[in-house]
Amino acid sequence: MIVLKNISLIDARSFEIQKGNLLIDSANEGAYHFVDEVPKGVEEVECEGQIAMKAFANGHHHAYSTLARGMPFNDTPPKNFVEILEKVWWKLDKKLTNEMNEISAYYTAISSAKNGVASVIDHHASPFAVKNSLQKMSDAFSKTGLHSVLCYEISDRDGLAVRDQGLEETDDFLRDHQGLVGLHAAFTLSDDSLMKASELAKKYKTGIHIHLAEDKADQEDSLSKYGKRVVNRLEGFGFLDMPKSIFAHGIHLSEEEKQMLVKSPAWLVQNPESNLNNRVGYFNGQGLGDHIMLGTDGMHSNIIRSTQTAFFTGQNREDVDMVKIYQRLRNVNTYLEKHFADTGYALMVMDYDSPTPLHSDNFYGHFFFGFENIGVRHLIQDGKFVMKDRKMINVDEDVIKKEANKLAVQLWKQL
Repeated sequence: MIVLKNISLIDARSFEIQKGNLLIDSANEGAYHFVDEVPKGVEEVECEGQIAMKAFANGHHHAYSTLARGMPFNDTPPKNFVEILEKVWWKLDKKLTNEMNEISAYYTAISSAKNGVASVIDHHASPFAVKNSLQKMSDAFSKTGLHSVLCYEISDRDGLAVRDQGLEETDDFLRDHQGLVGLHAAFTLSDDSLMKASELAKKYKTGIHIHLAEDKADQEDSLSKYGKRVVNRLEGFGFLDMPKSIFAHGIHLSEEEKQMLVKSPAWLVQNPESNLNNRVGYFNGQGLGDHIMLGTDGMHSNIIRSTQTAFFTGQNREDVDMVKIYQRLRNVNTYLEKHFADTGYALMVMDYDSPTPLHSDNFYGHFFFGFENIGVRHLIQDGKFVMKDRKMINVDEDVIKKEANKLAVQLWKQL
């Protein structure tokens, strides 16, 4: 057991602040409560001047993008979103090995922990290193101490043999793990592929994780080939009826499609910085209900930064306020707690040096205008330290960084 002495705990929903000695019970999934006296034999950590909150979760990530940071680009600049995929991401993912997949997951887990993220919903692609890719990544997240919900991005774009490997990898992984059926986007999938994915999702009583109407090209392809918009097409395979389904982006949706999603138990995940970077448009959650989460889409692992961006851009595009955007952030926790069994209790302890008082009535003002300066000191998952005094406990961060650097050079040479 762990006792955080003199900690100020902020309730993640009411923002009420309670100070005292917080006992974290490792025998009860890390459940925590305040105690008047510190029991003998527990690990004591002095936390005077620090604040603690329920840790965050990331609703849409791409760990495989880790080795792309700073990657040289020698092609002509992409003119549109599809060219970004063709000239950058689809070139990169073809060169990934399982060694690269594994180190990317390790680094993503470390980066997430340092940003107060204890659970990651990831969407993976490595078309010429499919087999065992999800197991490698799952092991990396688990060894680091984070929880993950993984999927492999099934697609027709590299041929049916690779598609079938994606289906097989998904089947193998879901047999022994919680997860989702990953799909790239409707415009790279035939009806046959969507039907096979639907069968897998139903087999394991899960949902899909797919990019939805991120760019106009997705809608244009669907209308041209199938005579219907993307959400209408996906509805035909039962994906909207699956409560665990996650649709990422949703930039280019008609009012009819929005109504279909609102009536669905599925979830939509907003990725504001990625949309800005790819120039695909701005998310507008008007008329989309409350089943909206937030993700980073492989841009980075700082979910606070993405939440702030969602608020600052959203004020100019939709009827949002701090309350609604913060709710989208915490909806990732809600989704995981509702649909996946091993979420446990996760707590982050932060240094926050503010020139003004922090209390329950002004939490939003601090979160959106000050929390980018927080330093996550400790991350505790299931009653155990994942990170203590900014040092990873279960893995050697320096070794992982060196290996990532080495593999990045190898990858860049191939590109």
